[in-house]
Amino acid sequence: MVEKKLSIKRRRNCKIGLIILAIIILCVGGGVAFALLTHKADTSSEDEIVAPAETEESPARDTEKDTETDNFNEVPQYEGESPNTLHELTGVINYSAVAGDNYSIRISIDQTLGSGTCKLTMSSDAKTYTAEAPVIQSGSTTSSCEGFDIPLSELSASKKWNISIAISSGDKSGLIAGEASL
Repeated sequence: MVEKKLSIKRRRNCKIGLIILAIIILCVGGGVAFALLTHKADTSSEDEIVAPAETEESPARDTEKDTETDNFNEVPQYEGESPNTLHELTGVINYSAVAGDNYSIRISIDQTLGSGTCKLTMSSDAKTYTAEAPVIQSGSTTSSCEGFDIPLSELSASKKWNISIAISSGDKSGLIAGEASL
């Protein structure tokens, strides 16, 4: 009789142990599934935010397409290492369009510069236009050229222009290039 009570007690303890083990496995599996679904949802929402900016023909940009040029050489952004430690100055043309009677060009420089010069050269066929502007610090981590506003009378309309901006500051220099269609 004592043996029978021990056997029943062991079975009961075994059932309780199996139930506890099943609950632990379900909790761990549910946690892993939740983490994977949450990570996938975060990733897909980032893709949804980026995707509309990558489309070529959006209604808001159709009106600007005639005057603004998107053929700029993109300079990769540097992750981890500070761009201020590079020996070459880098940047991008972030605006290039007809504005009133001028063709305006704006440049962002990846490095923080206290002073320097930006020399613009625009060339098309046999015609060349040059201008110079000072470098200005535009934030705690970047700089920019003061900007260029070229009178349209200096440029030939409906031609493709090569844009080249030589940046120099101290012993560092760099070149930003792009194209423009007027």
